[in-house]
Amino acid sequence: MNSNFNRYKLKITLDYDQRIYRMIGICGSDTLDDLSDVILASFNFSDDHLYLFNMDNVKVSKNSYNKMPEYGGKSTDISIEKLHLVEKQKLVYLYDFGDEWVFRISVLKIESENNYSKPQVLETAGEVEQYPDFNEEYDENVLLNVIDKLQVIDILNEIEDEFIQEEYLSLFDYNRSLNGRDPEKLRNEIMKEVLEHPDHLMFFLPSKQFEHLNALVHNENIFLKDDWCELMKLYSYGFCRMKEDENSFVIEIPKQVIDVYKPYMLDTKNRKTIKKNAELQKITEYLLSKYGVIEMDNLLQILCFITNRKIEYTEFKYLVYSRLHYLGDFIVFTGDENILYVSLFNQEDALEILKQRNASEEYKKLSYPVFTLQHCRKAIKQNYYLEYPSFRAWWDYLKFDIRLEYDTCNRLLSITTYAALIQDEDEKMLLKECRKLFHQDGCNFTRMPQKLIKALSKGIPAAVEKGRSYEEYGKTGLIRDGMYNSLEEAIQARFKKSADKKEKEALKNSNEKKTLNNCRCFNKKHDKYDINFDF
Repeated sequence: MNSNFNRYKLKITLDYDQRIYRMIGICGSDTLDDLSDVILASFNFSDDHLYLFNMDNVKVSKNSYNKMPEYGGKSTDISIEKLHLVEKQKLVYLYDFGDEWVFRISVLKIESENNYSKPQVLETAGEVEQYPDFNEEYDENVLLNVIDKLQVIDILNEIEDEFIQEEYLSLFDYNRSLNGRDPEKLRNEIMKEVLEHPDHLMFFLPSKQFEHLNALVHNENIFLKDDWCELMKLYSYGFCRMKEDENSFVIEIPKQVIDVYKPYMLDTKNRKTIKKNAELQKITEYLLSKYGVIEMDNLLQILCFITNRKIEYTEFKYLVYSRLHYLGDFIVFTGDENILYVSLFNQEDALEILKQRNASEEYKKLSYPVFTLQHCRKAIKQNYYLEYPSFRAWWDYLKFDIRLEYDTCNRLLSITTYAALIQDEDEKMLLKECRKLFHQDGCNFTRMPQKLIKALSKGIPAAVEKGRSYEEYGKTGLIRDGMYNSLEEAIQARFKKSADKKEKEALKNSNEKKTLNNCRCFNKKHDKYDINFDF
């Protein structure tokens, strides 16, 4: 009798320490995703990062299988049997593209079995911590202390007048005038807003600060000393204050903050609203990464369409200004005809982009592309630019091929992406800066990185083209799946989809009604054949 399954005995070894390994048995009908699950479980790793399997080596190639494949890439949702593995074959499992955990997999034995059996760990050797020293830092250095007598106003009174004015503007409206305003009154207004209007704070409080506030009000100690800067933003609104000495780092929380925010966060309706607002913030940042420079009005209209929400203009301004205040990742400025713009770039570059747009009739007519909600959610889960082949090729080269230092790699990604977005024509200066960074890490700046940088300038969205790449510019219809040429086109597509759905439902109801009528006619026609039995 022929067997139904191949069962594989695999040895998974930690790349930097061959003494740490796991022996795993798994059936060929299981997928690479199943294999990933059992590997992570065997090493006690959390399953919250992306990963890939590669048949060649560590770098991403045509023979790699990705957790979230892009544009024709191979998925890890594939059975192991379809890989056609043979004994002694080797492959690589790369987990967490930030920390880059590399595991080497060897196929030790392939045996035929009649019955399926779940993946199992056969042998273990050695241990490794996914986040070394985290628990030590967590337990010994950070303390939470809820204080009944501590008031929000007490913390606000500790903050300098000049900083309080900045906080007031970020909390309310940057267009308000502070001339002649008493800082004490500003402090009281901030305190009133914090304690009486948590819904306002939850609308624009950045996601990281919300996570920290949520932990504070639920007395969950998730903090490290490195969180000091993030906590400073909560401190500036009176949510908490920090004290540090040689032995400990103490976070003090006013009880009145817990009394207000804990019941608010526990309310089911509020939790849904908070979740929606957090997603709105992320989508806003994603769109800015696409468009580079955009009118505040246009950005709001596009956001309302994507999220299918009615968002008030004043609330949206609060959101933008608060993000500006917290992150400093973009600017808000007034251009010609008093139009308010939001930009990723400094004002000089943003104005140059607007100048290029206005210099060409093609740019003037070009509208901003609009994305579906599903597309935005997918992009937010990973690096925004990794959806572009040219960026992935550059990223892979820096991360996997030449393995530059982490800071150098990020610096190169940053300056080359920025140059591509603003269509910087000073190519010599850009290449000179890149060459300097390569040499700084002891690597030669060959023709390959020059070729990849040039491809990058054509492959990712250009701010002067309102979020289209060089290759996409001028195309009609859907540029890519989940992307429309304009808001008008996106609205028409949604209207058509809705109309088609209604027509389909009407046709279905009509067919059901016709079937029901036919049944009634049939029963009426054959009533004379009905026979009743009386016992």
